[in-house]
Amino acid sequence: MIRLARLLLYAMEYFWKLCIYGVIMMFSPGPNNIMLASSGATFGFRRTIPHMIGIVAGFQCLVIGSGLGIGGLLAASPKLSLAVKCLGALYMMYLAYRIATSRVTGLDAKGERRAKPLSFLQAALFQPMNPKAWISALSGLSLYIPESVGILERTATGAAAFLSTSILSTLLWAALGQSIKQFFNTPSKLRIFNQATAAILIAMIALLFL
Repeated sequence: MIRLARLLLYAMEYFWKLCIYGVIMMFSPGPNNIMLASSGATFGFRRTIPHMIGIVAGFQCLVIGSGLGIGGLLAASPKLSLAVKCLGALYMMYLAYRIATSRVTGLDAKGERRAKPLSFLQAALFQPMNPKAWISALSGLSLYIPESVGILERTATGAAAFLSTSILSTLLWAALGQSIKQFFNTPSKLRIFNQATAAILIAMIALLFL
């Protein structure tokens, strides 16, 4: 009962601060949100749902790992951090290629059956290679929850705050993609949109190494 009372106390004290931080980090443009908007515009909201769930689940694993101290290994090891960046860059290049070459799938019935949005597993496995996800998890827990807070309380509070904000952000960005789909109702317009999205992802890759 004492542990539960402490958990509730920490949740009340730090939860809202992490939620504000989570809104800033989760709702701002990043690899996940850019891909969700592209998927919503290309495949529609419903077909993007597994992608959305994969992002939320994968990011929750990162938050929990960070709260338990696993994420500290990444922060303490420059070589490991560089390896994660390189893997993330390669995977983002692959995703940019997929987006750029799926330019007409949302309009052509036959093509739409061949092309597929990211699956739950693909989206979840991308999170450990997404530098913004690591920054959000590690920075949020270290900045807004003191080291004196117990591991259980720290992890549970962070996971709850980031879970709520990540769910809302994925819903928003996928819905945004769905809503702008009407403006890209020809193959040429959708091609331009997807190529622009791919270019943004490539630019984000360059920023990783600056």
